[in-house]
Amino acid sequence: MSLTRREFLVRAEQAEHMLAETRRAREAETHAAALAERARIARDIHDVLAHSLAAVSVNLQAAEGLLDALPDGSPELGRAIECIGRASVLTREGMAEARRAIQALRDDAQPLTDQLSALAKEWEADACVPVDFSVSGSPRPVGAEAGLAAYRTAQEALTNARKHAPGQPVRLSLEFGDFEIAVRVANPLPAVSESGATPKAGTGYGLIGLRERAALGDGRLVAGPADGEWRVCLRIPT
Repeated sequence: MSLTRREFLVRAEQAEHMLAETRRAREAETHAAALAERARIARDIHDVLAHSLAAVSVNLQAAEGLLDALPDGSPELGRAIECIGRASVLTREGMAEARRAIQALRDDAQPLTDQLSALAKEWEADACVPVDFSVSGSPRPVGAEAGLAAYRTAQEALTNARKHAPGQPVRLSLEFGDFEIAVRVANPLPAVSESGATPKAGTGYGLIGLRERAALGDGRLVAGPADGEWRVCLRIPT
């Protein structure tokens, strides 16, 4: 009887183990299917945006060419050309932003360190100011949501730095902790105006949206002056 009881316990343990293995296999299968579906959606969105925005860009270029053929001197003509130029720039920038956002949805997205390094180099070239990018801790893969929040935070902070403190150097850092990552951006505060007030940097809807994005990922974003600098810091679990 004791042997039968032992066999029963062994079989029960084996059944429990098999059940756990089956559950893990199903979870892995579900996760893989979700990643595949997310990648498919990303590809579809990319194709739609690529074709539509490319068509808009071509039509804007054609319109600009037609306007150039009209007589000079008309203020309305000048404004129309200016509007078309701005629309062309917004179209190119929108396509670039869409590609970055869609790339973040894919499971083969670039590591966050590479994304931020490329952003720093791109910003340094565009704004003609030094951007010091550094990484601390042990780099590891970051989830799509946390990675996109980190990238958007760095992007918005760099935009604010160029807008409110043009020509000033910027520090961008990425820190890997045990359970979270931190993205920090710092630049010298804008010069004091004649009235003696220091302009506020980065207090508009951009940072409000970033705070909301951080909160959705159980993170926290802090922005404000400290030691003569404007600092933005995002901490978000990974």
